[in-house]
Amino acid sequence: MLESFHKILAYPSGDNIEYIAFFASESEALRYAQDRDAESNDSENIFTFTKYGSGYGVSGCTTSDYAVAVPEMHDGLPVTHIYSNSFVSASILKYLYIPPTVTSIQAGAFDSTANFKLAGISGSTAEAYAKSVGMDFIAVTTPSDFVIEVENKTAKIVKYTGTSSNVVLPLFYNGYKITDIGNGAFEGNTKIRSVTVVYCIEWIGDHAFASTSITSASLGESVKYIGKSAFAECTSLSSLSMPSVRSIGDFAFFNCRSLSGISLPASTESIGLRAFAKTALKTVTLPANLYAVNRYAFLNCSSLSAIYVDASNSKFSSENGILYDYSKKNVYICPEGKTGTVTLNSKTETVGRGAFINCDRLSTVNLSNVSTINSMAFYDCDALSTVDVQKTVFIVNDYAFTECIGLMSVEFSNNLESIGDHAFAYCNLENIVLGNRS
Repeated sequence: MLESFHKILAYPSGDNIEYIAFFASESEALRYAQDRDAESNDSENIFTFTKYGSGYGVSGCTTSDYAVAVPEMHDGLPVTHIYSNSFVSASILKYLYIPPTVTSIQAGAFDSTANFKLAGISGSTAEAYAKSVGMDFIAVTTPSDFVIEVENKTAKIVKYTGTSSNVVLPLFYNGYKITDIGNGAFEGNTKIRSVTVVYCIEWIGDHAFASTSITSASLGESVKYIGKSAFAECTSLSSLSMPSVRSIGDFAFFNCRSLSGISLPASTESIGLRAFAKTALKTVTLPANLYAVNRYAFLNCSSLSAIYVDASNSKFSSENGILYDYSKKNVYICPEGKTGTVTLNSKTETVGRGAFINCDRLSTVNLSNVSTINSMAFYDCDALSTVDVQKTVFIVNDYAFTECIGLMSVEFSNNLESIGDHAFAYCNLENIVLGNRS
């Protein structure tokens, strides 16, 4: 599972850096694995079972978990009843799933003063009871609409086989928490319009919802990891909620071209390659705990005019909507929606790889005290006509100004040490001055 983090930990040095990542040690990445190893709830061990008619009733729930399921079966017989006062000791419980086998719930089992919500199948006894006592009820899609696998006491959704267009993912399967949505579980499904994760699911696999017709995704407070291309090519996706996500994988929301706004929670720590490329985002605020963002995370976002950074973030900073490192010595990403003139901070020494790529509405860039312009820094800046490089620029790397078709003249000082291959390829340069060496 750590493979997705090794590429961050083991990023190459120099101008070829793809991830902007800051780790104190490998233990920061290992934490992800440790979180995934947390023990799941064993429903059999937290209830007292009493023979009730032709089945069993449950009482005396003792749990320190946020989500619990009443078991469907016990000793080969169905669980059909819930006794009163069964959950008085479940003080931190947030969600209680009641299976359709339960056909009677004794008065006083729980009521509107309970701190948790009931979940179950639409039309079930649980729903009727919740309505009668004024409790919140969440109707989930029946587990029979999915192919589900159980391994190591947790369940994973492998495939959606149902026909409903609005899917509310179940929390449990045969008493086991559903913690994962498998790779490609919904991929290519053109019937679904919305997906809701209530709780328990932590991991959304690669391509899980890729190329579907969803317009809305509510990922709930349990979702921590969104895999590669999980929602790629969901061109109708316009509403997205992910309140507790930690890691957003490569291409996760690639070409979600209807997505114009996102809220990244404080929990977000890493954003992968082209995670939001080709979306309609207008502005983005990077949260306090973010320590890794791929420099092409927002590539081809032509409407993106500003990237802001939470003031508490110790790795990144922002000025005039442009992303820098915390010290502002390195500029990382200029949003492609920037127009007119940009002046870099006077502390800035390096323009990062691809920092201004596709900024085709910029006309002038004042580099202030920049000494190094890295590869593809201004690639395809069509309207760029003026770049102030006379004072301090020492190094211009490969493809730095390739396809800047509006750039007709550039003048360097005697400080210039090197110009990389194809640095000005496909420009319309009529004049270039290399200090006294023109």
